[in-house]
Amino acid sequence: MGPENPFKPDQPTHAEPAKEPSSESRDLQAIDVVRATEIAGFGDLTVVVTLEKKKESRGKQESRNQDFVLADPKTGLVGVFDGLGALKDSDVASRTAALSITSSWDHALASWNGDLDEVDDALIEEFSDTDARETMRKDADLARKSHAIVMSSFWANQAVRATGSMTTACVGFIHTAPDGTRWLVAANVGDGGAFVRHADGRLVQATMEDSSLSRAVSTGALPLERLYRMKLDPSKKFPIKLFGTEVDYFDLSRSIPEPLGSVQEILPLLTVRRVRSGDEILFCTDGIIDKYENVVTEIPPEEQMTADQLDTQTFGEDASDGETFLERVDNLRIHAGFRQAYKITDDSAIVGVKIPEDLNKEEK
Repeated sequence: MGPENPFKPDQPTHAEPAKEPSSESRDLQAIDVVRATEIAGFGDLTVVVTLEKKKESRGKQESRNQDFVLADPKTGLVGVFDGLGALKDSDVASRTAALSITSSWDHALASWNGDLDEVDDALIEEFSDTDARETMRKDADLARKSHAIVMSSFWANQAVRATGSMTTACVGFIHTAPDGTRWLVAANVGDGGAFVRHADGRLVQATMEDSSLSRAVSTGALPLERLYRMKLDPSKKFPIKLFGTEVDYFDLSRSIPEPLGSVQEILPLLTVRRVRSGDEILFCTDGIIDKYENVVTEIPPEEQMTADQLDTQTFGEDASDGETFLERVDNLRIHAGFRQAYKITDDSAIVGVKIPEDLNKEEK
């Protein structure tokens, strides 16, 4: 896949928490609620982060937020990480992943040899713009950084493996091309995700979820009619040939086939798509996303069935005119906490990135 990772980070411990990549020294994972905070140093981009521990963990210093946020002005990298809750030290895993990605970034950039094959292998056509590959062939810096996000995620898998735990990751950056256009590049491992809210209010999913559920649906192993039946009775076991056993909806939706820390080498799912002035990009862990899951109350006619898990009509629906971007990010976290979905409450993390509005340029 590439050269060995030269970065061997000191593994953070509970007694001596590592400094987060945004240069903050506070141990954010021990705080019940980290209200939305703007991170300086990203040029004309507005970058906001927020964290919240699940209700059962609040007030307990020994019970830490397993999620972690990345907002590093030096590299331009942003993202969210979610340690797998069933494993010990999953908070260490999420923090280690962020540290590894940022610390190996320069070497990942230098490892680029001009070959687009590895980027092509990871690119998600469904969520990437149709001209993403052609754009990278014309913009070597975009191709180089896209390769670097794949390589740094690959190396982070090795670093997290050393912790004995695992984590998901959705990490990326905003690239400005020579012609002034802006591009979101995001690498996803697991069930976190990035979403783009356009200036006209439309919300689109920007990354593909990598879970057993999404794999089963995308490969046809889980027909939509069966998916709806499972969601009607999410604790009932159904036979799924792909897994060779009976599973319920909770089993599928919570299962991450290859998180960071896996024994097997991982290849993150890569998205490259154009963003425009006024767009808002939201990187979210599943503690936010799950609260906006479509809940099935009846099985619709076959022609109306869809595999969509996110109810985009209500995602951030409480936004109001006159809110600042910081307030919208904070309110998304707050209102998600009041929503009901299939899953139990969970830790949550959001990193928001806003593209500045250019009132003097009409974008095509």
